[in-house]
Amino acid sequence: MGSALAVLDLAEDSANRKRCIFSGDIGMKGKVLMPDSDVIKTADVVVVESTYGDRLHGSLKDTEDELVDVIN
Repeated sequence: MGSALAVLDLAEDSANRKRCIFSGDIGMKGKVLMPDSDVIKTADVVVVESTYGDRLHGSLKDTEDELVDVIN
């Protein structure tokens, strides 16, 4: 899904409503090329990809320094 976010509001009738959230990126804020993720305040079901689920992101500065090292 990349950085996509999908919100599905499902309703059988006015009494039976469910909100399902599918997200590919809820990570870093303040990216230069991508807007920050939307804030979703309520959900009944949340499905999130876990490509980087086993690690913490470094700071943007650390990432920039790593890119400069790789290029050099």
